[in-house]
Amino acid sequence: MAFLNRAAKPLFLLFSLVSCSAWAKVELTMQESVELYVDDSAQIPCQYHFINISSEARIVRIQWFVRDVDGSLSRIFYSHGKNYVVESHTDYSGRMEVDMDNQGTKLIIHSVQLSDDREFFCQVIGWTGDGLALGSGVGKTHLKVFAWAKVELTIQESVEVYVDDSAQIPCQYHFINASSEARIVGIQWFVSEGDNSQRRIFYSHGKNHLVESHTDYSGRMEVDVDNYRTQLIIHSVQLSDDREFFCQVIEWTGDGLAVGSGEGKTHLKVFVRPEAPVISGVLTVISVTSDLPSKVASCEVQNGFPIPNITWYKNSMRLMPSPGYVNVLTLVTQEYSGLYSVQSTLEYKVVKVDKDAHFSCEVNFFVPGGVRTMESNSINITIHYPTTVVELWKKSPQGLVKEGDTVELRCQGDGNPPLPVIFNKKQDQDVVLESSGDMLILSPVSRKDSGIYQCRPLGTSGYTNIKGEMQLTVHYLDPAVVMPKDSDVIQEIVMLNGESLTVACNAPSSSKTDTVWYKDGEQVGKGNILHLQDTTFETAGEYICEVTVLSHPSLHTSASVYIVVQGSPQLMGVDEDVQLEKATGRMVNLSCVAQGYPLPSISWNIIGSQDWHEVVSKSNLTVAQSVLTVEVTSDISAFCNVSNYIGTEVKAFSIKAIPTVTTTAPFSPGEIAAQYEATEGSGVIMVVIILCLLLLAIFGSVLHFLHKKGKFPCGRSDEALLSSELALKPAISVRVGAEEAAVTDLLADTTS
Repeated sequence: MAFLNRAAKPLFLLFSLVSCSAWAKVELTMQESVELYVDDSAQIPCQYHFINISSEARIVRIQWFVRDVDGSLSRIFYSHGKNYVVESHTDYSGRMEVDMDNQGTKLIIHSVQLSDDREFFCQVIGWTGDGLALGSGVGKTHLKVFAWAKVELTIQESVEVYVDDSAQIPCQYHFINASSEARIVGIQWFVSEGDNSQRRIFYSHGKNHLVESHTDYSGRMEVDVDNYRTQLIIHSVQLSDDREFFCQVIEWTGDGLAVGSGEGKTHLKVFVRPEAPVISGVLTVISVTSDLPSKVASCEVQNGFPIPNITWYKNSMRLMPSPGYVNVLTLVTQEYSGLYSVQSTLEYKVVKVDKDAHFSCEVNFFVPGGVRTMESNSINITIHYPTTVVELWKKSPQGLVKEGDTVELRCQGDGNPPLPVIFNKKQDQDVVLESSGDMLILSPVSRKDSGIYQCRPLGTSGYTNIKGEMQLTVHYLDPAVVMPKDSDVIQEIVMLNGESLTVACNAPSSSKTDTVWYKDGEQVGKGNILHLQDTTFETAGEYICEVTVLSHPSLHTSASVYIVVQGSPQLMGVDEDVQLEKATGRMVNLSCVAQGYPLPSISWNIIGSQDWHEVVSKSNLTVAQSVLTVEVTSDISAFCNVSNYIGTEVKAFSIKAIPTVTTTAPFSPGEIAAQYEATEGSGVIMVVIILCLLLLAIFGSVLHFLHKKGKFPCGRSDEALLSSELALKPAISVRVGAEEAAVTDLLADTTS
């Protein structure tokens, strides 16, 4: 009995020596071994019964021992009758317990460890009442502890494919704390069912593979298996394949004991791209006066999987549901094919600014690896809203309005539908002006049409804020009037020579004007007042004032006045008397020009010749000219008398007749010059006379030539004849040069 401890040996020996009774046999029934995994609870039962036991046996003693690493035994439990002790300071203190009854005992060890893989002994001893051992028995059980192999799986959370594509679901695994006896790997694939159960579709044990028959995947699936990896392949994926697939890996010992397992799952997600969204707006009119949101539009997308989502937009801004303002009603329909169609209705509380708004919908749907969107067309809805603002403006003409224009005023309110409008002037609101729709036409306008015009929607009465208003100003410019005005027919002012005069030009206008004075095409003044100081006969003439509206240059007018300066006649040209010496038989032109008002009359007194006649007599309002031709037969005295009722002027002409000299000697300018030098003693006078004779001869030849050709008419008494005579007879003309030309031009202006 080597397994008995020291305390038991003396009692046994004592019993052997003293007692003469027969030794009782104790039979124990124990399992050869108990197998379990780390962290499990081990139960080691020990059943016993006595054979040939004495009737005096009354007490049972039970002890449990464990074999240490060195082969010795250590007691861990002791009981005697109803008293028991769990040995302290052992590896099992605090994690073991012992059950006992009349036929057996059971050792229970919790949280089994690998170090508990050893032999446990159960000893049962029968005692008499007086403490004598009657018999004993010992049994043992080998507690075999296995470390549970941990199987780690790497599997995707989801796999995403389009319908009709092939799906590949990989499953990788490896073992941790694997038993050295493990030799076989078992793989199983399951698919979730609608009742939350699982159905196996594939099984492998070692090299044996089996695809389960009579499943939805029979004939369209395959499984690849190699070291530490398996892959489920599903062909022609269907909508019904959108479910979870489970991969289970089990490690088996050679004798068929499972020592480790792991399981993972993948959700196979199937996608179908939906059709493009179709949006349709309501055909009815929506009013802003509605208290509740009104149906604006509906958007439908068909045949998508999984369920597409519809989002609404207004002017590209997302509309979020808001009670009382934005409602979105969604209806989802699953078609017979399993695809989903979604219809979304937008209810929206419209306001006036939504009249130009554009509504659209966007469908969001899932695809493998992300989310895609499709946008619908945008629509505009018809909104009715009351008129709150009315605008009145001038459509034509552009710019300022002047009398005679055709004016178009247009009135428009901001309501929809637009209401009929009426027009009136603010000064007379009860009088409705005749208009054509929203247009008021005034033609032709005059200054009395100026004023404030109003328009308002038909139906409103009295003064109201809902009206349009504008100021219409009709610009005008009355005909110009020159003051002072002596006559209603001819604007003519008569004044005395040397006086001063102030003339005003007035043209009533609606705007500021600018006045400019002109005489003979040249500006002589600016402003509506013209001042004339110390007037002379040259002051006389027509003065024109032009008046222009500065803000409207097309508005302009003009008036004229004729200034007449009264005074006694004044001779024009050379004032002193004229003295001439002319050869006898010659014709001499005498000219007399005078100005004055009233127009002076010209008369001639000729002494010394009866052969004279007037060749020119012309005049204008203030200037008179007379030219006469006289033949020198002897000394002549001529007097030009100019007069009007204010005064008289006289101009005297004295012509000394020089006898004509004749000679038979050859004509020589040198001899003539010598003769005159000898007789007159003046070389200068002779040179002048010779030059004049030469010029006269040349002019005579030209005149004869022109007469033969019919280019020079004879007998004219007009200004052309006078000019020709002056050209032919420069030596005997009364006056030539700039003064004669000036007078001729002055008179030509009158005759023309």
